[in-house]
Amino acid sequence: MYNEHTKQAKEKGGIAMFRNEFLQIVWEKGRVDVPELARLLNTTEDLIEAEADVCAAHGWIRMLDSLIMATPLTHTGR
Repeated sequence: MYNEHTKQAKEKGGIAMFRNEFLQIVWEKGRVDVPELARLLNTTEDLIEAEADVCAAHGWIRMLDSLIMATPLTHTGR
């Protein structure tokens, strides 16, 4: 499953670029739900959830069910 998500992210222009866009949107909005973020990034909810797991593990965001919230570290994660 993760390999497929990684492949999709690379096709989108690279994992780092995708992560930067992901974190920028979360930072600007403060909080965003998974379906909306998937729509804004033109990708799947599964990919958003996989990326959210990675970012949450670094403390860059917080997850509450399908809500992604910025933290003080969100801006520095990019």
